[in-house]
Amino acid sequence: MNKQEILNLIETAKAFKAGKAESCVAGKAVAMMFLENSTRTKCSFELAAKRLGLHVLDFEASKSSFSKGETLVDTLHNLYFIGIEAVVIRSSENGLLEKTQAELKYPIKLVNAGEGNLSHPTQALLDFMTMTNERDKSEHKCSDLRASASRTEGPGKKGMIDMVVVGADRIAANGDTANKIGTYTVAIAAKYHNVPFYIAAPLSTIDVSIKTGDEIPIEERSREEVTHINGKIICAHEVNVINPGFDVTPNELITGIITEVGILRPDYKESIAQTFK
Repeated sequence: MNKQEILNLIETAKAFKAGKAESCVAGKAVAMMFLENSTRTKCSFELAAKRLGLHVLDFEASKSSFSKGETLVDTLHNLYFIGIEAVVIRSSENGLLEKTQAELKYPIKLVNAGEGNLSHPTQALLDFMTMTNERDKSEHKCSDLRASASRTEGPGKKGMIDMVVVGADRIAANGDTANKIGTYTVAIAAKYHNVPFYIAAPLSTIDVSIKTGDEIPIEERSREEVTHINGKIICAHEVNVINPGFDVTPNELITGIITEVGILRPDYKESIAQTFK
């Protein structure tokens, strides 16, 4: 998607939220194909689809023809022929959707609900919509500090960056935040360079039953993601691997949490509690 397409999508979403738009897909059928466990993403997609008037079918891989050797492409073709026009796919395999799309022979539409540690476009779009709702009148320059701010004369030190904004997978009741691996590193770099570090996430991301980041379950991904490239091992077989999918940024590194009801500020334990009263 280019910039204008993304902006158009955000404006359409805002219109739906305000009750000023009508669905053009009502009555059509969509299948939810979640090939790895998911709660919030799956429920969010199902709820959104039903609000758009779509007929939602829950595809269970364990009870499908996958067990008999049917390929994903063949399954998608079969779904297309019985009237499914789109399939929402969540997978732990990086690059699965792009590979599958290239092999399809029929125009069934694929929606990326997250694949491995490579992409989660709907989460990124939701974060962006939250930021556009909460941004002030001034323009801020945002950047990824993973590399640039670590340099002595990087943008963080030169004043080229006004703030850092990242998403979140889960936020604890005290503001500690779990997000894709590497977020903690960015937060440390921002703190060192005195650059404000914000989390942009919907309130549904905050789990008040989790007191601190220590209680957030962290997914441990396959060791083969580190030890193999294109199916070939690149290290000694006995090498031990730690491959977490997320890291936890402590609340003291977070300037604010941007939500749909406003920006939460420290003390997060108090501001989050007040928000959920």
